[in-house]
Amino acid sequence: MSKKSQIQQAFFYILAIFIIGTILLLGVKYVGKIMDQLHTVDLVTFKTSLEDDSEVMAVKYGSWEKKDYIVPKDIKKMCFFTIDPIYSNKCDQYEELDPLMCDLWQSGQENVIAVPFMELESGINLTNMEVKNIAGYHCFAVAEKRISIKITGKGNGVIVSEP
Repeated sequence: MSKKSQIQQAFFYILAIFIIGTILLLGVKYVGKIMDQLHTVDLVTFKTSLEDDSEVMAVKYGSWEKKDYIVPKDIKKMCFFTIDPIYSNKCDQYEELDPLMCDLWQSGQENVIAVPFMELESGINLTNMEVKNIAGYHCFAVAEKRISIKITGKGNGVIVSEP
């Protein structure tokens, strides 16, 4: 073989390696973006299911249902808060709540917060939701991407508690 054909062959191999490497890199980036979108989809699905169930149960005074929800895989717990200054002003007394959670609770913008925090365009805020707990909040542990809660209707809202 001549030197010219050897150089062409080496150039061809280098070019092939570069093209394959670029395709692999772009593929990995694309898969990463899809995985991030799946987490967001899981959280939005959780939010809409919770809001829908809350609206249905809110008008059924005294009736209750145990509900299971699927949450994104990275979530360790979901915390529910009663929006009331009587409870939220004591937030700094609870060690398990971080400052971001306290700020959201005290502002009244969100009353359901994921730990670790996952931001949505619009947070989860259930209308007239009360947590059946002396502290005014309860964090439900996530087991196998699921949480179970008991939702009780109170006529104009819901009470959330352990099942």
